[in-house]
This record gives sequence, C-alpha cells and structure tokens, in this order.
Amino acid sequence: MNSIVTHKQVLKAKSNSSQVNCIDIIYGSDENYQFGAGVSAVSLLINNPHIFFRFHFFFNTVDTQFLDKLRQITEQFSAEIIVYELDNALLKKLPSSDVWSSAMYFRLIAFDYLSSDYDYALYLDADVICNGSLGLATSLIENSVCGVIADDLGVRTKSGSRLRTPELVDTYFNSGVMFVNLKKWHEEQITTKCFELLSADNAKVLYKYPDQDVLNLLLKDKLVLLDKRFNTIYTLKNELYDSTHQKYSDIITTDTVLIHYTGVTKPWHTWANYPASQPFYRALEQSPWAITDLKPATKFVERKKEYKHLFKQGALVAGCISGIKYLFEKLNGKKR
Repeated sequence: MNSIVTHKQVLKAKSNSSQVNCIDIIYGSDENYQFGAGVSAVSLLINNPHIFFRFHFFFNTVDTQFLDKLRQITEQFSAEIIVYELDNALLKKLPSSDVWSSAMYFRLIAFDYLSSDYDYALYLDADVICNGSLGLATSLIENSVCGVIADDLGVRTKSGSRLRTPELVDTYFNSGVMFVNLKKWHEEQITTKCFELLSADNAKVLYKYPDQDVLNLLLKDKLVLLDKRFNTIYTLKNELYDSTHQKYSDIITTDTVLIHYTGVTKPWHTWANYPASQPFYRALEQSPWAITDLKPATKFVERKKEYKHLFKQGALVAGCISGIKYLFEKLNGKKR
C-alpha cells in the first residue's frame, strides 16, 4: 500500500513548531477537485481559529502554483500541511465513472498509510465546507473504527435493498465525511478488504457508489453514528426549482457544521453563485484563491448543468452559448 505514495512534502509556518495536540484532516482528490479541497481547508481554519490543524492532502498530481497557495495558507493560519503524491495506476483498474474518478479511493490509501503515525483523523470530501465550530472529540470513536453520518432514509432504504443487506436501512452512510480511528482501521484491514470487494469481476454491476457501498458493507457493525450537522447534504440542483433561492435555509441551518455539496454542480463552479453557496464564498475570500479561479464547465456532465443554471439566473446569452456547446457535444458523442 505504501508503494502507492511516491512523494511526501511537509509545509508549515516558519514561526510555528510542531504541536502535539491537533486535529488531523484528510483530503483526497484529483486535479479537478483540488481547488475545492484548498478552500474547504480554509473554511475549517476561519471557523475554528483556536484549533491547530494538520492537513493531509492525497493527490495524484500537484503543480507548483497550487503548492505555493498551500504554503500561503500555512503562514496565514499557522497550520501544517502535508502533501502526498500517489501513483494511482492500479486504482484506475477499479470501478469508476464520468462523475466519480479513481480519486474516490485515495481516502482508502490515506487511512491505512497514516495509521502508522497517527491515531485519529477526519476525512472530508473536497466539496465539504465548514460552517461552524467543529467540536468533535476522539472519545466518540475510541471503541469503533469510525464515526459517520447516516444518509437520508430514502437513500438508506434503497441502498439496503440494492446491496441485499436490509440492516443498512439503519446505518447506510455517506462516505464524504468520516471520523476515523486509524489504528482500528488498520487492525481490521478495512482498506485491504475494500479492494478485495472492488476487484471482483462483477464489482461495477454490484456497487452503484463503489467506495461508499463497500465501506458500508464492511463497517455496518463497526461504526458510531454522528449527528447530521456534521454532514448536512445539499445539492445546488435544488436552486433550479426555487425562484426565491432561500429554501436552502431549511436544510443548511445555524446549527450546521459541515455542508456537503453533492451533485455535479459545486460551489466553485462559475454558475453556482447562490445564497446557499455563501459559506464557500466566505472561505474563498480569505483564501489565496480568488473569484477568477472559479471553474467553468469542462466535462459533458457539467455542461449539462451549467446552461440550466445560467438560464435560471437570467444570463440568457451565456446560457445559450453553454447550451449550444452542450448540444454539440451530445450530438458528437463527447460525453467526457
């Protein structure tokens, strides 16, 4: 497993020595989500100024400009950042899709790799933004492999039926937020067992959400359920059906700590500037990145959403241009 990690770089503030008491945060993403992961880290820092964070970024590739911005974060917030570069050739052989790349498996590598040096860590998807004080104690998971947040009842019910494991109706969780007891993870050989299930010939047929499904099957008796405020799921697709753009506040409340922006449209997309995205924008303003770094649609699945949101926002010319590009790609079979 360690051979997958090819390079490690430690970034820390010159004025800050290593601290014993801190919270370790893990991100794993490809180049398409790195910007989001960087802003997500800043959202944790600005909402938890009295906590020392050590961030672990697991990437398949990273450029010098991105590293420079991470260095700026360490100096600005006196944080520590460790960047791990992966050779993900083997991971690319596992089930993936246009929406979920092999980067979804980076977390599995990270949990096992870090278990030799650290006891606990909080994993966050790049599209998770902090909106309040974290307040997670390791005592919550000292007797379990991990702490997770149960998905909505409809998802749990369908997943239990789909995976032929009815008891998952009580525990099926979204893997975008996982508070992990790294030692127990390693002892239980969870990463190895995940890859065994994912390497089966029929894995792509069996698992609709590959990494998430196998994690649920393996951890159903080894987890602790945490409060929903630590993984409040919100899809910006909702904005297409809400002319007021205020209904999000029924989901993202003042108690919400971690917002998980699921779906194709992310808050870092150029067409996603809604009130629901403001926690991301607040972090962006205090980060080394700027509005000009927001991402336009580059994939077919993104273009399919972009033009609809632009029309909803009244940007008719931009929406028409995006729609024409979408139709052109659709007619020419360019769906990647």
